[in-house]
Amino acid sequence: MVQQLLETQFNNFRGHRLQALAEMEAITVTELAKELDVSQPGLSRIINGDLALSAELALRAANKFDLPIQFFMVGPRIQEMVSVTWRKRASSSSREDRKYTRLYDEAARLWREASRRSGYRTQNLPNPDQYDNDVEDVAAAVRKLDGLDKNAPIRNMVRLAERLGIGVITQLDPDCMDDSKHSGISRPTKYEDRPLVCCVPKLEGAAQRFTIAHELAHLIFDLDLPIQLKSTDVQEKRAFEFAGALLAPQCAMRKNIDEATPLSRFLRLKATYGISIGALVKRAASLGLISRQRERSLHIQISSRGWRNHEPVEVPTETPQLLAQAAKIVWPENTASTASKDTGVKAQQIAFWTGHPHPQPRKNNVIPFHVPPENAGNSVIG
Repeated sequence: MVQQLLETQFNNFRGHRLQALAEMEAITVTELAKELDVSQPGLSRIINGDLALSAELALRAANKFDLPIQFFMVGPRIQEMVSVTWRKRASSSSREDRKYTRLYDEAARLWREASRRSGYRTQNLPNPDQYDNDVEDVAAAVRKLDGLDKNAPIRNMVRLAERLGIGVITQLDPDCMDDSKHSGISRPTKYEDRPLVCCVPKLEGAAQRFTIAHELAHLIFDLDLPIQLKSTDVQEKRAFEFAGALLAPQCAMRKNIDEATPLSRFLRLKATYGISIGALVKRAASLGLISRQRERSLHIQISSRGWRNHEPVEVPTETPQLLAQAAKIVWPENTASTASKDTGVKAQQIAFWTGHPHPQPRKNNVIPFHVPPENAGNSVIG
């Protein structure tokens, strides 16, 4: 009976979403086929569009992985056809990269819908061409947009991004508390006026702030990349320089640092500006305030004191507010569950990202017949 209702109500299940499911769960298509008790060749044909995704199989997958049935109705979007940008190590695995990319796209869809339907404004970022793509000038322009004095510290980097119309999630993967290979992710494109930046694991305060500033640089400078950047690419170097320029403004650096500045002074600057000692040393060197020899000496001191991974001076972590507020406005009752049915995003993920409670899922065949607005438009296909 449920299957007949599904076939009647929904005729646009999309087979490619099974690939999205496999990647989001960090499993292979073969492993997914085993979970769903179907053949791998048959599942591949559904994913490739040679066979239709049946209501019965979509329902089986939804129940197995605690997904809303609407997950399998989400069409591809033009925003997802450009490359993501990362703050990560080159040693990260391709399976992890795919998982976090899929999680990002789920979160971006939720943020886009919540932002749009709540009436929040679109992003307000400077055009780097107006500043000859100069990192220092663009960083100063961002600070000016937020009403900051040229020497003032950014008290809350998350809130600054949100005031610019950017959604922020500070832990994308609910299961990842400590990932030394991935820090941040975004997907810069001119086709998205409600962008999202995410930290992948839970980061300590200074790393969190720097990661958000780093991804903000990509949103400004690196739109519509056809392929992923390598850690050695000039765009990545520019993103690091921008994050330093935004968090530790040039005037303040020139006032406080010279060749003889000891590490103790860097500690005080970290406490004031919320940026790591290591990043401050690199920033000082890039501005020519210290020599390369002095930079190496300071990094050696940092390592010898065991500060490479655990620096002194705690910088508080910051908490996003905008996504949770927008979601509550759009879906005031049973926020996570209702938003899940509207957007096709897993309710447990929505609850984690927004802090809105969601009861433990019950696997059953009660399907809410509600077509998500995501399917109504702005898709590449029908």
